[in-house]
Amino acid sequence: SSSSSSSSSSSSHGPSLDTAPEKKVQWAGDMTNRSDQSAATPRKNGSDTARSSSTTSSKQRSVRKSSKKKKLPKAKLSHLEKYVELLYEEDIKSKIKGTGFILQLVQFHDNLETFVKEESICQILGRVLQDDLKRGSSDLFINILNIFFCFSSFSQLHDMLLRNKVGDTTMKLLELERKRYNHKINIWKQELKAGTLGEEGKEKAARWLKKQEHLLYIAYYILLNVAEDSNVQVKMVRRNIVKFLVDELRRQETRKMLGSVTDTKMTDDLLQLAVIFLRSISIFEENVQELARLGAMEKLQGLYNASNHPDLKDEVLQVMSNLTFDEKQRQFPINSGFHRQIVKGIEEPVTRHVAIKLLYQITTGLDPNQPLPEELGKSLEMGTQILCALLIQCKNNLVDDHLISLGVNLASFERCATLIAKGDLLGKLLQRAYKNWDNLLMKLVRNVSNFPRLWKAFSPYMHQMVGMAIRAESHDYLVETLRTLGNIQLHDVLYHQLLIKHSFLESLSKHLNPGFADDDVVLGVIIVIGTFALDPKCGPLLANSNLVHKLCSVVKDKMRDEDLLLQSLFALFRICLHEEGREVVAAHEELIHILLDLTCDDSEAIRNMTNKLLDLVVQSDVDGWQVRIREKRFENMNREWIEFIESSEAPEGEYKNPMESYGEEQYYEEDEVGALRYDPSQMQWDDSADLDQGDAANQLDYGESLDSSGRFSPKFHAGGHVPSGGGEMQPDSSLLPGSSHMSDEYPNDDEDSLAESRRR
Repeated sequence: SSSSSSSSSSSSHGPSLDTAPEKKVQWAGDMTNRSDQSAATPRKNGSDTARSSSTTSSKQRSVRKSSKKKKLPKAKLSHLEKYVELLYEEDIKSKIKGTGFILQLVQFHDNLETFVKEESICQILGRVLQDDLKRGSSDLFINILNIFFCFSSFSQLHDMLLRNKVGDTTMKLLELERKRYNHKINIWKQELKAGTLGEEGKEKAARWLKKQEHLLYIAYYILLNVAEDSNVQVKMVRRNIVKFLVDELRRQETRKMLGSVTDTKMTDDLLQLAVIFLRSISIFEENVQELARLGAMEKLQGLYNASNHPDLKDEVLQVMSNLTFDEKQRQFPINSGFHRQIVKGIEEPVTRHVAIKLLYQITTGLDPNQPLPEELGKSLEMGTQILCALLIQCKNNLVDDHLISLGVNLASFERCATLIAKGDLLGKLLQRAYKNWDNLLMKLVRNVSNFPRLWKAFSPYMHQMVGMAIRAESHDYLVETLRTLGNIQLHDVLYHQLLIKHSFLESLSKHLNPGFADDDVVLGVIIVIGTFALDPKCGPLLANSNLVHKLCSVVKDKMRDEDLLLQSLFALFRICLHEEGREVVAAHEELIHILLDLTCDDSEAIRNMTNKLLDLVVQSDVDGWQVRIREKRFENMNREWIEFIESSEAPEGEYKNPMESYGEEQYYEEDEVGALRYDPSQMQWDDSADLDQGDAANQLDYGESLDSSGRFSPKFHAGGHVPSGGGEMQPDSSLLPGSSHMSDEYPNDDEDSLAESRRR
């Protein structure tokens, strides 16, 4: 921080700010020593050296002489008592001299043990600082604070500083300097308005600002070091440290007011330290609320736009990233248009990492299902292009977490996903994901596959993705690959060839064995089966008793997992769209009994999907399922009426069992049976549609009972209802002979349940 010991000991905070405390500290009463300036400046060559030496040699000699006269002698530890006695003098210059000698001693870590044992020296310095707070000079304050700063660089000495009320006195000093600054600013504004503040006045104001900023820099650094104790930080917050730090952000405006005469380096260093302090404070939710009340986000954005200091910009973005964890603050960069600067920050190496984190935070709060504002959409498109280039160029085997996290978020927006699907970028991402088994990169690809308009871009890579799923070495990678395959439904993809050429059905069936794979893998496999079942030529391949038996086991074992159960029923529904599939399912007696029990499930989505599936099973009429399904439905719809009749004490024969009136009549009307009958010859691909038109032209059409995306469970509204009021209960008339149980068209179906489960 300020001494040779800083390089050999650990500091509480170590931002590389190139200012007074980071260099070897000079006592404030000494004239700046420039005798060794030539050694610190770059050496010139040729005639430049000769010209410069001839014109400046006399001036340098005079500076050296004057500096030697005023340079403070080297301090000795044996004279420490004499230096302490100078602090009791009434003369300010004597106190400045005494603190200067002590400052020389504390810069060497070998001397710190002496000061720790003689804690009274710290007490005396604290009392001098407190007593001379209002009438002392800035030079004295700078010397004393530099001494305390050297102590604060060691965590072990923080208790000594706090016992002697150094933190309390420093807070009072900040309050006093804040009032002085406000007073000076008002005077300078009035003089500027009146035209009386000339160049000389601006230079004088700049010198005053530089000294104050130097003092404030050391004071804030001391507080930052001791604030590593959260309890101490809470006390600072109660003393309005947050307001002090936010007010420091306006010094950019003062710089503009005074023009080029100000020392921009000192101002940048103070601002950077203030922002670093704000970053440590903004971790806590209570402080975030206070920063929001003070308008910190707006001031930070102004500071970012006005500064050319890369490190300062990086720290500003860090604070903004912390603030965006609050939902209201997250909207501020969007509403103010600051998202453009954030995207530009991704291009800069210094600010890239934190800019990516900040943009990730902003996109987290956006709804992918809602249209993006035009300006924000352009910024995200630009960010997507930059990010994709970084993903391809990443030298690590696995893409960096902050890069891929933002990529996954951006791919959830259709505008950004469209850019990813263009050209050969999608192929490069798939190749990189396969090479390194990067499951997060496959998650990005999966998000792109969620948009039907972009499915055509995946057509050339279907065989490659099937191979990736078969050879997957990672559980998460397999899940993402399966879910990507399950999303894509194209008319020009020959799904039956994927099953035959790669023996994909055997691989899928293997994961359905009880206990072989986790539930998320099983869910992905079932979704893939449901998607592939749309191909008419896949019907005979999927209609085998082994696969249906395994699906039955999944249905039986996962009764409590609504998502997995619903997707399993939907896959069976897709298989039953083919005649071969209906016959195999209808021949599985255990599965039919399970389906009959599920017609009474508490979930409406499962009941609807089960009834749809049973409607297809009825068409096969294997083993007389038509009668048994009819009886089960009658019992479900009229359960309360049946229980009432069975429990009545009426003599036998006074009522007749309604089921006896059914006789041999058919359950369905003739036109209903025809509507349900499935004819594969009528299922034709629509080659005239253009996928790029943005509609569902390339999705398969299997009648009104199926949504074009194939992602929902159609509702089945069976029969009437059980009366809720009093009176005699009557059987459901819609199930009696001669009544029409099913309409020609299913009502408008709600696909939210199944679609939501697939997204999860």
